[in-house]
Amino acid sequence: ILTDKNHCKDTATAQNYVVVPRLYPDFKVDGNCEGVTVNIVPTGVTGASQYKWILDNAQVSTSNTLALKYTPTGMHQLQLITQLGSAAICRDSSIVKAFNVWVKPYADFSFVAQDPVYNIVEVNFTNASSNATQYSWYDGSKLFSNTFEPKKFYSDFGKFPVKLVVKTDSGCMDSTTKEVTIVLKDYLFIPEGFTPNNDGKNDVFKPAQIVDLVKYKL
Repeated sequence: ILTDKNHCKDTATAQNYVVVPRLYPDFKVDGNCEGVTVNIVPTGVTGASQYKWILDNAQVSTSNTLALKYTPTGMHQLQLITQLGSAAICRDSSIVKAFNVWVKPYADFSFVAQDPVYNIVEVNFTNASSNATQYSWYDGSKLFSNTFEPKKFYSDFGKFPVKLVVKTDSGCMDSTTKEVTIVLKDYLFIPEGFTPNNDGKNDVFKPAQIVDLVKYKL
């Protein structure tokens, strides 16, 4: 109540104001390979009561975090809208962010083992991979080639794992492992001649390239 010098009075009512903090939602999203799932955790949303994740103009979640699966390939847009309080006193949305989904390569190969020559088996590999630009071939854990379609020579029989790892220029990868079986057959090779000059090479006429044979007679 206010009173002036002439004893005139008036009243005024103070208004109560509630200062509500403003939200500044933000999040990080990067390009990634097709099929990968990434958990996105927003920042600047302390106190938020509602969340809306919008992917390519379609709402996909109302959780405070988003499990984003990168699919399909190409450019996409992701937006987060947050709400503070049930009455939507303050509302703010982050800048729409664009990200790219990169194509995933597919790794596959076949192989053919040639007939043994001097106890050595040549294996030729055929690359059936797609969407890749880099190729790494492993014999077990040992890298033996970075070519598209290599060949490998085996001097022992048995089963050998061969792994092909393929990669794109964007860094997306795939791999496959197959078992190469090497069988050395029983056979006999008779040379057409010999050179008895005491040089330690082919000085004696005898059968060569014998595999798993224990006895022979000329």
